[in-house]
Amino acid sequence: MISISRLTPFLGVNSRLSLRQKYAMASYRKRSAGWRAEIARQGVRESATFDTKAEAVAWATKREAEIMDGAGGKLPTRTLAQALERYRTEVSPSKGGARWEVVRLQAFQRRGDDPFFEMIDQPLADIDASDWASWRDKRLQQVSAATVNRELNLIRSVLENARREWLWTKTNSLTDVRRPASTPPRDRRVSEDEIQRMCFALGYVDGQAPSNSTQRIAVAFLLAIETAMRAGELCALTWDRVHLAGRFVTLTKTKNGDKRNVPLSKKAASLIQLLPRNGVQVIGVSTATLDTLWRRARQKALIDNLHFHDSRHEALTRLAKKLSVLDLARMVGHRDPRSLMIYYNATATEIAEQLD
Repeated sequence: MISISRLTPFLGVNSRLSLRQKYAMASYRKRSAGWRAEIARQGVRESATFDTKAEAVAWATKREAEIMDGAGGKLPTRTLAQALERYRTEVSPSKGGARWEVVRLQAFQRRGDDPFFEMIDQPLADIDASDWASWRDKRLQQVSAATVNRELNLIRSVLENARREWLWTKTNSLTDVRRPASTPPRDRRVSEDEIQRMCFALGYVDGQAPSNSTQRIAVAFLLAIETAMRAGELCALTWDRVHLAGRFVTLTKTKNGDKRNVPLSKKAASLIQLLPRNGVQVIGVSTATLDTLWRRARQKALIDNLHFHDSRHEALTRLAKKLSVLDLARMVGHRDPRSLMIYYNATATEIAEQLD
């Protein structure tokens, strides 16, 4: 291989700089905080620090390859479909809401009445804010503003990864797109009559150990009302995280990613004791199974518009009568106590009773 130094006498200044930028190898320096890697390719200069030299080399190698993939300032031609697929396989699995994201991304990739398919095979560089605005308006004719906002958040994350990490696009075309006004937060409570009807529809008998999946879901529902735990948190709870002697359970898989300990009331502890220990999971059903069986039982119970997540509204409203705001926020996993207001749905009559 001919070295750059042997060629430079015969080249102009600009040519020598171009060659150095193209062929310069990454440099590594030992620092007190670890190993610092520096790269300079195609006019792009970047650096980062890692604990080991091996990590620094791996990062530099990957970044140089990505930069060279867009050699000469030209970005690689990647379509929206390719961005969705890469995000679904590489990014979503590591997130708490992986199941929803995967389902939604797969729906985006399918053909059908979703207006998304009009852009699915277009290069990312050819999609601009007006395209997303058109999609937003068409999508609002199919689903609620809250759903559109959730989908826009997901798409924005996909495009941001494509811009910052994969170098597939220079801009995030969703940045300047106006979001639809959000609808008021859901404030559905669960009555005692509905609790009894759902338990009956799920085949659960109070005080008896559940013997099948539907009965386990009834116990999960009652636990949710006692603890305000989400369906995903309950389904992911394992027996090694249950501490009945101390009356608490430890959640390692939560919506915001924070580990937290959830105190148990006497009723919650007795419900957990009813569950047979014939597996790793406490509830013993997946979130998908819970959702399917819940819908069937709700239809059987002749109850309209009741979601499993409504148990969180009911639980928080009940717990607010017993706990301080800070204790309540800590128990249910809200970093900002103000977000409790989304779930606290006490009626004026209930508040009036506390005044006497």
